[in-house]
Amino acid sequence: MIDMRYFKKLSILLIALMILGTFSGIYATNTNIDNNNPLIDTKQVSKTITSTTNKTKTIYVDTNGNNKNNGLSTKKPKKTIQNAIKTAKPGDTIQVAKGTYKENLQITKNIILKGDMQSNTIIDAAQKQCVNIRKGVAVTIAKFTLKNGNT
Repeated sequence: MIDMRYFKKLSILLIALMILGTFSGIYATNTNIDNNNPLIDTKQVSKTITSTTNKTKTIYVDTNGNNKNNGLSTKKPKKTIQNAIKTAKPGDTIQVAKGTYKENLQITKNIILKGDMQSNTIIDAAQKQCVNIRKGVAVTIAKFTLKNGNT
């Protein structure tokens, strides 16, 4: 039996490393563990490969955007990252412009989140959980600073 506290500690370590700037981005995954092979969930890997080889799109987010926009161009971006996540399909990329986004992200599908630069693209969680990734979802998060979050 695998102790789930290990994965919680690992998640905290990875977020801390990203905040410290050790990595410009981070690949995060939360998979179902197969008792026969505790390191690899082949069904999840297959789903991830399939979803990223299909036609994908980029959804743009800017603090000056509007969530009524479709977000498919920099001229008509969405305002919040969470609204872009809701709109995205598995495999899509969400490109976030510089700014501070006061959000608590709920990620329920395989996506890529990319900020402008780690130093100027900030997710402020306001003392709540900054990012919650649904079990079995693979996410790439790059070029963000996460602040004021807790676990």
